Amino acid sequence: MTATTISDLAGNGLVYLATPYSGYKDGQGAAYSLACIIAARMMAKGVAVFSPIAHGHGIALHAREDGIKLSDDG
Repeated sequence: MTATTISDLAGNGLVYLATPYSGYKDGQGAAYSLACIIAARMMAKGVAVFSPIAHGHGIALHAREDGIKLSDDG
């Protein structure tokens, strides 16, 4: 399937939204905001979307604040 608009993705199951994060030129916070905006626009058009950045950034921040280690990466 080739989608030409966001609306074309609606009804085709869960869509994975890949966006930059760790190397984003404006920082991880800006990358998170952008991922959320894009995901929200997709949801508003009826697209079921999963974005690891939009869905995971807040968890990572709170885990770090509470001293919870989520991976062996540091």
